[in-house]
Amino acid sequence: MKKNMKKLASLLFMAMLVLGLTACGGSEEPVETVVDSAYAQQVSDFLVANITGMSAEEMQYYVTMDAEDLQVILDQSGIPMMAEAFQGVFNGYSSDVEMFGEYVSTDSYELKGDDEEATHTTSLTFTGHPATLMLVFDEDGVVTSGTLDPVLSTGEILEKAGLNTVIGMGTVFVVLIFISCIIALLPKLTGLITNIGKKKEEPVKEAPKAAPAVAATPAVEEELVDDLELVAVISAAIAAYTGTSSDGFVVRSIKRSDRNKWKKA
Repeated sequence: MKKNMKKLASLLFMAMLVLGLTACGGSEEPVETVVDSAYAQQVSDFLVANITGMSAEEMQYYVTMDAEDLQVILDQSGIPMMAEAFQGVFNGYSSDVEMFGEYVSTDSYELKGDDEEATHTTSLTFTGHPATLMLVFDEDGVVTSGTLDPVLSTGEILEKAGLNTVIGMGTVFVVLIFISCIIALLPKLTGLITNIGKKKEEPVKEAPKAAPAVAATPAVEEELVDDLELVAVISAAIAAYTGTSSDGFVVRSIKRSDRNKWKKA
């Protein structure tokens, strides 16, 4: 809490200084835009002094602060800035602080605009890269937008542009390859989705073919022929044994005897 109060006191002191200088300088220059150059310079110097005088932790405190809470502090301190513009300047410096290096000097100021809006540009020198602080004032003299960007050389700009081009084209190619893979897999995915829930059809079993009919063998006829021959032989034997003709008796049936040997009569 004490640390935040110190920060607030510092802002209040700087705001009083800005307003005091504004009162002195405002009557000396005719106003051609919504703000005069002296007022815009004082606001710019106020920001530069805070940026270069704060530690990384203090700067991060304002960058991450809720915009509504920061706006309350700015309004109470009399600092004519919107919270978004204030954080835009601080965030621009903190994101490239290693590229900027140490602050050296403020080189020049330039104010352009009309009776509705004015843009003030401040050229700064750092040990690493020169920088440009740009502030946009509305008709009430309030800073609505602010940026702090390093001034890059032509080679650095081309290198950065080439890197962005490579990254952009690489991303496009990766996305195209991914889409091509999806298109190639669509037929398989469609077939898989179609077959979900369907039971696999069992193959129809063929009925066994009937075995070809085997022609009946003439066993009965052969047996019948054998019996007739046997009857004739037996009839002839009986007729010879009895001394009679075989015409007088008829053989009805023939049965095998259980005895193995013949008995004499």
